[in-house]
Amino acid sequence: MPITVAPKRLGVQIRYNTPVHALELHDGEFVAALAGSERITAKACVLAAGGFESNREWLREAWGENARGEWPRIIS
Repeated sequence: MPITVAPKRLGVQIRYNTPVHALELHDGEFVAALAGSERITAKACVLAAGGFESNREWLREAWGENARGEWPRIIS
């Protein structure tokens, strides 16, 4: 089951490719995320930055390869 199924069943809105340039806080509590000209309000906000775990070329560039061609390489 994809990780997004349960949150969506609970009414959680998941947005992809939505660069947020500011968070609006009131007394230290989240109020809204500002994304471009859009103001997104919610009870809470989870921010996640995409990684490159599925891009083998980038992984090799960042981690290198071990003797068997695997990564990350173990250095002792």
